[in-house]
Amino acid sequence: MSPEELLQPISLLERIRLGQNALVQGLDPTRRHMPYWNCGFKNGQVSGFNHSGAWDHCHDVPRAIHALSMAEEATGESVDSAVFTDLADHFFALFDEADLLPGTKNDHTGNRFVHLHNLREATHALGALARRGDSRASHWVRRMFSTLRNALDETGRIHLDRLPPYVEAYNHHPSQEGRALDALVRYARTTGDELALELADRIAAFALEHDFTPSGALTEEAGTHGHSINALVAGLADLALLTGDAALLERTRAIYDLALPRFNSSFGWSMESLNKFNLRGEANNTGDLFRAALCLGRGGYTEYFGQAERILRSHLLPSQLIHVETFSNNPLAEEDRMRSVADRIRGSFSFPTPNDLLAAPEASIATYDITSGAVDALCEAWNAILVDTPAAVKMNLLFSRDWPDLSFRSELSARGMIEVVNRRGCNLLVRIPHWAARSGVRLLPGSTEQPPTWIGRHVLITGRDVSASARIEFPVLEAVTTESISYQRFTIRWRGDQILSMSPPAKHLPMFPAL
Repeated sequence: MSPEELLQPISLLERIRLGQNALVQGLDPTRRHMPYWNCGFKNGQVSGFNHSGAWDHCHDVPRAIHALSMAEEATGESVDSAVFTDLADHFFALFDEADLLPGTKNDHTGNRFVHLHNLREATHALGALARRGDSRASHWVRRMFSTLRNALDETGRIHLDRLPPYVEAYNHHPSQEGRALDALVRYARTTGDELALELADRIAAFALEHDFTPSGALTEEAGTHGHSINALVAGLADLALLTGDAALLERTRAIYDLALPRFNSSFGWSMESLNKFNLRGEANNTGDLFRAALCLGRGGYTEYFGQAERILRSHLLPSQLIHVETFSNNPLAEEDRMRSVADRIRGSFSFPTPNDLLAAPEASIATYDITSGAVDALCEAWNAILVDTPAAVKMNLLFSRDWPDLSFRSELSARGMIEVVNRRGCNLLVRIPHWAARSGVRLLPGSTEQPPTWIGRHVLITGRDVSASARIEFPVLEAVTTESISYQRFTIRWRGDQILSMSPPAKHLPMFPAL
């Protein structure tokens, strides 16, 4: 993107719509909307959609159900019911009364296998389908949860001898049942399910004992799968919020501060594999890092809203594929995998470097499960912009959003200005970025400036300013920083929380101009 584009105000809702497009168009209509695994890139052009086999079914089908449900709720734009019918049928076909777990046939042997990695995906899908009124969800969720409960002891350790022998080989806790923590917490919050909460408690207890040191560092038992670790930490923070556990929230904050910078940059680039020191990141990881920061902000650590906004503005959103004008886009291609590919992948996410959409010249330019996780995070961001509390409506992320009788307009990153129209007559609290000096903040309710009233890092606009257009202005800090990322040094030019340029320059599909 050009510096001019990077400075333009962002419509978060439009970005979610683009993600929704990529998720729907990344389904194969010739196979009852089975997700394609990815879309490749070669010689400067898209090379078409690809299937992966069993993992399309056991991993991407539930990811599609979850993310499409999230996007539908955010945008209010319904997905064709036939899509959900097909996806739900594919999903419930994963379950078998013999083991009560989500599994499918091995591509080579034809034998059934179950991978505990996908408990998270299945829990998310079961929650989404339950909200859509599918009676099969309640049938299978009880059986899956009970099976997992029987395999975990009181410390949260899993006993594989209590599960069928065709459960796939176990490696590290976060990349197995540990990553399901965040999905279990979300399920418990929306349904009140006590068994989901019990499972979450046990998984969290095991993670705190084995995956992290008391001070918050990673242990070897945490493994090397960056996405699963970030998802686990997001789940720990969310569990602390759901249960009101201040000690757990503080422990999670220490983990976020100490463990996660080992493989996440300050602006949200997230290493795919901790045992491979290269610049291949994963937007999915970034999405869960963002959600962890958001939970810490909601828990009262307001500065983490600032971290979440920086992650969103300077990595998650720039890593979304927006410009597809130069890619081939043949609507008459004989094979569906080659038909209108450019239009269909617009809004996708994949494996970016800190400043490049592609980590290699021949790589996946769109990856379905990664797009799913990134869209999930964008929807959470949309829901977090404004929060209604008994005392005031709080603006925690500085993006434009309208509510009934309330309108918020943000001109970031070009200009530090938030404009509010408050016909509700309620109190408003607007978060001011940590880099904006208090002395430079101006509050203008109507045409008259008044000294701002601060509550932490939020400025108060009282309900007396009814039907008035109030304005908050603040200077936007410009800075140049250097950062070591995977043993490479990057120089970055900032405007507020927005990266404008970065060096060394990107090699393939730059997200930012060179500094």
